[in-house]
Amino acid sequence: MDSTSATVGKTALPNVLDSSEPLVSPFPEGTINFTYTDDDLTAAGLSSANEPDLFIRKFRSSDHRYVKIGGTVNAAANRVEVSGIAENSCFGIGYDKTPPTVILP
Repeated sequence: MDSTSATVGKTALPNVLDSSEPLVSPFPEGTINFTYTDDDLTAAGLSSANEPDLFIRKFRSSDHRYVKIGGTVNAAANRVEVSGIAENSCFGIGYDKTPPTVILP
C-alpha cells in the first residue's frame, strides 16, 4: 500500500484534481499521513489535550465543504492517519469538539 505524507500548512497531495465529474482514481487504495508540531496545535488554538479529537477531512466539491472521513491519531508521533483512500481530493486535518445540536419538534 502506498502512502502519501503531508505537513500541516502545506499542499496536502500532489496532483490534486477538482472536478464535478466522478473521478476514477489512477492510484491504488492508500493511506494518508498528516504530521504536525506542537507549535501547529498552539497556532490553531489547541493543545496536546485536543489531539485525540483530530481527524482527517476531505473536500466535497458537490457542496464546497470539508467532511470528516476519520482517522487514527498517534499523539506521540504527532500524526493523523487514514487508510482506504482511493480517490483524488483535497485533504486536511480537522478538529471539531462542538456538541451536537438537537432539534425537538
